[in-house]
Amino acid sequence: MAEEKNENPRHTVVVNKDAATRIGEIAKQFKISQGAVMEVLALNANVEDFRPHLEARRQAKESSRGKQAKLLEQFKSLTPEQLAYLEKLAKPA
Repeated sequence: MAEEKNENPRHTVVVNKDAATRIGEIAKQFKISQGAVMEVLALNANVEDFRPHLEARRQAKESSRGKQAKLLEQFKSLTPEQLAYLEKLAKPA
């Protein structure tokens, strides 16, 4: 028996608790699914209205990535003994 192809596959979107709560509130208000709320928001959003918020998120992401890269660069200069010691410290007791 051939499988039917789902025309609307499901996708997972990870959002913080506040955003999930707000999406749920809107869904209840209009008695539609949270997925439908996300679709309406995504398809009707004017990106220019959100540009400052999106750019701030991007900057935060890039700055944290820079810190991580800098830390990894510092680890490269450690001896194997120093790395083993750090691994020992990182493991829960």
